[in-house]
Amino acid sequence: MKNKVIGLLMVGIVIFTGSTATFADQDISAVEAGWATYTSPELHIAFAYPGNWKVDAPASKPSEFRPYVVTLYPPTSDPLNGNKIEMAYLAFEMLEGQNLQAWSEMYELAAVGGPIPEATIIQTRRLIGPDGLERQLLHKAASQFGPSQTVLLSNGRLVLSISTYTHAEAMTQVLKEIVAHVTFAPEAPKTLNSLYGTHLERPSLESIVAENARGGGTTCDVVCQDQQAAQALTPVPPPTPSPEFLEQERKYKELLEQQNPPASSKSSSAVQPLGTAPDNRKSLPSNWWSPIVVTSGTKSVDCSSSFHTDRAAMAIDIQGVYTGTVVYAAQGGTVMFAGWTTYGYGNLMRIATDNVMVAAQNRKYWHNYAHLSAFSKVTGNSVTRGEQVAAVGSTGNSTGPHLHLHITLDLNKNDVNQVAVDLSPMRGFRPNLSYPTTGTCGQVEPRANNPIIVEPVMFTERYQPRTGHYWFCYTDLPRTGECYMYGVPNDGTGWDPLNTSQSPELRFSNVYVETSGTYYLWACGRGGSYNDDSLHMGYNGTAPTSSQRMTAYHEAAWRWKSIRMDLSRPYFWMAGGSDRVINVWMREDGMRIDRILLTRDAGYDPTNNIRCGGY
Repeated sequence: MKNKVIGLLMVGIVIFTGSTATFADQDISAVEAGWATYTSPELHIAFAYPGNWKVDAPASKPSEFRPYVVTLYPPTSDPLNGNKIEMAYLAFEMLEGQNLQAWSEMYELAAVGGPIPEATIIQTRRLIGPDGLERQLLHKAASQFGPSQTVLLSNGRLVLSISTYTHAEAMTQVLKEIVAHVTFAPEAPKTLNSLYGTHLERPSLESIVAENARGGGTTCDVVCQDQQAAQALTPVPPPTPSPEFLEQERKYKELLEQQNPPASSKSSSAVQPLGTAPDNRKSLPSNWWSPIVVTSGTKSVDCSSSFHTDRAAMAIDIQGVYTGTVVYAAQGGTVMFAGWTTYGYGNLMRIATDNVMVAAQNRKYWHNYAHLSAFSKVTGNSVTRGEQVAAVGSTGNSTGPHLHLHITLDLNKNDVNQVAVDLSPMRGFRPNLSYPTTGTCGQVEPRANNPIIVEPVMFTERYQPRTGHYWFCYTDLPRTGECYMYGVPNDGTGWDPLNTSQSPELRFSNVYVETSGTYYLWACGRGGSYNDDSLHMGYNGTAPTSSQRMTAYHEAAWRWKSIRMDLSRPYFWMAGGSDRVINVWMREDGMRIDRILLTRDAGYDPTNNIRCGGY
């Protein structure tokens, strides 16, 4: 409502003078010319704003699942166009007498895993109203997820956030003027239960932060563990290969001399890197799902945002969706945050997936869904993979409906030391060579059409030593995931015919298979000679003849290959509809594996499509 004299809601204008401010008994309509007033019964506030701006407020009432956001838009002719102001209540309560600045830092810890770096405090105030009620004000600016500035204003145990997404001085002045004329209704709620009309026992912000930090302590990850184990290896003389193994090698080399590998081998030159990724990136198991479900066609994925940095360096923005599009949980876990953020993500849901047994350790992953319009789950709820958790929106630093997703690995399980996770193996997401930093970086498509990407370090079990050899994790060469797996020691040992009880094995029981059928096998591998260029693969602990003796990795460069030693394609039939077990056995030591890919499309070639051997 524009140009309305406020009666019931009037409690005075905040005057910023000194460290403690007071409320003057003035009508909120008594503001400078060209400004208007707006009353929000849902937020229980009134405020002044530039009269040529647009006020947008939802028709629905505030609720646990639909945080109420009032948005102010400058006119298109205004230099500040595109830098909206948003008002919303935050999702946790303050304690009596708690310092607002300390509380806001804890709130950031719950939302993103740590205080926002480089935050600048513009001003802090304590405000005393005519009713004697003390309020706190905190105005701060940050840059991590794009420029933002936020004013937090307490009312009882509630905290009102007023945010914008620019550091422009003109906007700072507009924001200060709006905040200076915010008034709370005398009956304005002072707790979340009174705001939403509920009677729930709510978790405290302190308890959420403590739960996030559960299980702290530095952990030596698989790279660290394998470096230590490799240093402890005792050199042994190379054994004499068996006659059967030598015969297989002779036949293979004879075939190569007789004819060039057929088209099915898909031999190609090395792929030049396009996108870039952080050196400390981590990998994702192959049983995570895209949070946007596509049954036909595709949705474009964009990686051009300059704000995809730090723990969000491998983030994706899923485009071509509308406000209200259902967002599903990428993996099961516990909702640890569902609410409004003050620095650009708008409505954010943060889910913790703990006790993920991969890469010789127990891991904790966080998945973060931003710019949401609504929630289907609230803080503390358990969710399953594929369960509806939220709805797409355009809240926060966003110019249109889309879903921002990033996943982090909590290295020390203390909710602070987190690193970006490569989303390439996520089912339903097909990355291209520009992922994760250059323009359109992939697409979301039906999971049934999606090639399965397996990062070799994401093994759930590793059976070694069996004959004094190991699959170890190394980072000394370019690699796509957090490390590549290397058959060591490289002393000329081989396992052919395959003996599954003796050959060192990697077992992946976390590979989601959508549909039953024949799957053609690819590996991104690197050998260096004909004596260290092959492996065996299998499914559910068995190795069909059709998936043994995968080879042609004799070059000292990473290559996608799909060829067996008889020059046929490697494949096996696999049942779908669940997580399945994929097996990899060493055939020759010295073999290196960067990625594995399975596809039902016999004509599909990941070369020049899916990253292999580094960014």
